[in-house]
Amino acid sequence: MNFHHLVSLFGISVALYVGGLIGSISHLTLITEGSTFFVNLRSLMVYHKYETSILYTLNGFFMAVSFAIFRIWFYHFMIFSVLVHYVIYRGGSFWSIFYKEKLTQRIVTFAMIMYVLMYFL
Repeated sequence: MNFHHLVSLFGISVALYVGGLIGSISHLTLITEGSTFFVNLRSLMVYHKYETSILYTLNGFFMAVSFAIFRIWFYHFMIFSVLVHYVIYRGGSFWSIFYKEKLTQRIVTFAMIMYVLMYFL
């Protein structure tokens, strides 16, 4: 369960190192934690045995909606709108402007692959 947290920390470290578009995308992705409040609230409600309350049901609804917005929609937007646009459609200028060195290009390529893999988690 904690493996994806380690991958996220690695991604943030790489983003700090390479900067540019990948750094911005990595740090914007921290918005995906917007659904965490409702997940943690659910755990507290289970611990205190509030599973039968209306608040528990409302929290479940908001947890599902916020998860859909922050995790599913946002990742989809960042991959299929931002990354595809800059890396594929503007690939020549992307690599020549942001990342000119071969080592940095390899790191950025690896970071983008990891970002897409995080989408599937």
